[in-house]
Amino acid sequence: MKISYVEKIGIFCFVLPALLLFFAFNVYPVLKTLELSFFQWNNANKDVVFVGFAHYWHILFNNPKFWKAVLNAGCISLLAIILQNGFALFLALLINKNIKCGSVYKAIFLSPFVVSGVVAGLVWKFIFDSNFGILNKSLAIMGFTKFLGFAWLNQINTTIPSIAFAHMWKGLGCSFIVLLIGLQAIPVEFYEAAKVDGADGWQQFKHITFPLITPIYVVVTIFTILNSMKIFDLIYSMTKSSFAEVPITKIYHSVINGAPSYSAAMVVVFSILLLIIFLIYIFAYKKLSYKK
Repeated sequence: MKISYVEKIGIFCFVLPALLLFFAFNVYPVLKTLELSFFQWNNANKDVVFVGFAHYWHILFNNPKFWKAVLNAGCISLLAIILQNGFALFLALLINKNIKCGSVYKAIFLSPFVVSGVVAGLVWKFIFDSNFGILNKSLAIMGFTKFLGFAWLNQINTTIPSIAFAHMWKGLGCSFIVLLIGLQAIPVEFYEAAKVDGADGWQQFKHITFPLITPIYVVVTIFTILNSMKIFDLIYSMTKSSFAEVPITKIYHSVINGAPSYSAAMVVVFSILLLIIFLIYIFAYKKLSYKK
């Protein structure tokens, strides 16, 4: 059935508001950020000077603090991928066995995810507080008195792990619920046929659960990397320590210090870096899937 010109115009009119919003709030900011990154401009000086790739050159080869921040975000992402998603899969496997009060456990595991990052950061800031924190007092009660007054959020070796733990606590529920939905989508008949063939629990997981849940796990991992690399509100509400710098906080500090053009260049570099990570991850997954 052919669509008349009047109908095409009507369809276009319905789509037009969404397109305008998309270009206004997505495409235009990206293009403006890219344009700004090639100029030198600050809040004190209204003159705009074209500097080409000077900002990019400085970020890539003369800004070790930025790459240290990228490394910190990478460490948080790696811990979240291994510990958060691994534990989320373990919990999803348990809940999927129809244990008693399963709905209650789902609500408990999902509740940290719905808490805002600022509120979660303030809660964990109180827990890790060196003077009044619950963690230090609990360790002291158990006999570890050396942790009295220990500043978890202001030490080079404990700041990032502490933030990562709070981040994983908050993100666990999202990974858990998505993986649980993936497990519940696997037909029960597969497991019944495997039991008839004499397969035990581990063999069922290895040959049925794991291959079928892998695509879901890949999606969860992508979202975990994205959420971990762009973490900001949790860190900013927990600590102002220089040991807790990640790319988003570096960009934020650069903006408030009066260097928006340099910040725009950092945004572009960081975005390209994330794109490269995702492409490598997807390429590796497809290669491994093809070999299987």
